[in-house]
Amino acid sequence: MISFFRTVLLFVTAFFATFFIGSAAIIGALLGVKDKPGGLFENAPRWWSAAVLWAVGIKVRVHGMEKIPSGEPHIFASNHVSWFDVPALAKVLPRYKFVAKAELFKVPIFGKGMRAVGMIEIQRENRKAAFGAYEVAAERIRAGNSVVVFPEGTRGHDYPLRPFKKGPFVLAIAAGVPIVPIVAQGAHRSAWILHDGRGLADAIGLHRWARLDRFPVALALPWGLGLGPWLPYLPLPFPIRLRVLPAIDAPAGEDPTRLREHVRARMQAALDDLGAS
Repeated sequence: MISFFRTVLLFVTAFFATFFIGSAAIIGALLGVKDKPGGLFENAPRWWSAAVLWAVGIKVRVHGMEKIPSGEPHIFASNHVSWFDVPALAKVLPRYKFVAKAELFKVPIFGKGMRAVGMIEIQRENRKAAFGAYEVAAERIRAGNSVVVFPEGTRGHDYPLRPFKKGPFVLAIAAGVPIVPIVAQGAHRSAWILHDGRGLADAIGLHRWARLDRFPVALALPWGLGLGPWLPYLPLPFPIRLRVLPAIDAPAGEDPTRLREHVRARMQAALDDLGAS
């Protein structure tokens, strides 16, 4: 019964938070509100994330915030094993813009709200367009914002890190900003995924005519059928732990492949230390 209540509360909270906070961001952009520290566009994602996490009952525990360099932008690089890693990061990180998959920008109000606050759209299947997204990210950095990336490229379901994409590390070197690795652990225990719709989407070519990488219905326990593709399953209220690791410099002339593997090794070691599995 509690699980059912949490499910209903999440959908109701997400709907109203998206409508009111997203609309405020859109109207603010239309009125020419400036994106400044502590302003609407910085706080809107934080408010939305706090509301969603509250509805589910997920608490975020952060270790190492003092390791984030102060007074300068940087690139946060995090692993990604749960949809709820995103609001967990958005709730606690200082002044940032996410690099997010293009499908999210198609969601009514939510997508326009993301554009209004300055989030960065990336088309993962289009290599040229993906590097164009990192050019936009460089503009955000020059404006004083940090950028949040998921260097694995997409969400997984377990903790051994998959190969990292090179783009975020080329961006760090070109922008001359350090990379701050973050490892997220905990939300993977929230649900048992029996079928997430990826195989069916591939079989019917859903990515070609609808630009979706999964069928918008998933089968999971203890929730049964879930609607997506943005919420393919709903978690139990396990805490999410975020560990911030020391910043890694990305000086001009650095080899992006070497930097990529160095960051990946540091993050995997941290996950192993946390006992993530």
